[in-house]
Amino acid sequence: YCSLSSYKMNEGEIITLALVPVFTATLSLCGNCLIILDVLYDRQKRRSVYHRIMVGFSLFSIVNSFSMVITTLPVPSTTGVVFALGNEATCDFQAFIMQMGGAACFVYNATLTIYFVQVIRLKRNESQLKKWEYFYHILPMSMG
Repeated sequence: YCSLSSYKMNEGEIITLALVPVFTATLSLCGNCLIILDVLYDRQKRRSVYHRIMVGFSLFSIVNSFSMVITTLPVPSTTGVVFALGNEATCDFQAFIMQMGGAACFVYNATLTIYFVQVIRLKRNESQLKKWEYFYHILPMSMG
């Protein structure tokens, strides 16, 4: 049994916990932007159901990563949290975009699984997959 409730963090650990998500989320933002640009600049990829799913996935991942990049900045300044500069509204907004982006990414990941089952197991071709594309995007957007 391991309990962290009695563990007291020093100032360096607290600052590290606030700054590490900035680095990792920035890498995620860059990667997702590259995916979107790769698809947008390639006509063949823009025609592919798979690549359009990846664009949707990347867009919501950008939203989620942005909420991580701003880390503790939106937290109300009265809380005493390191780097907290916000208020209740900014904190609520960050929570909203973090949940929306995260939930949509989760469902887009499930959508990719369905896509690959259809391609690999059911041997569906591109024209058959296009009939499903509406659901590939509506489901994650409605869940996010």
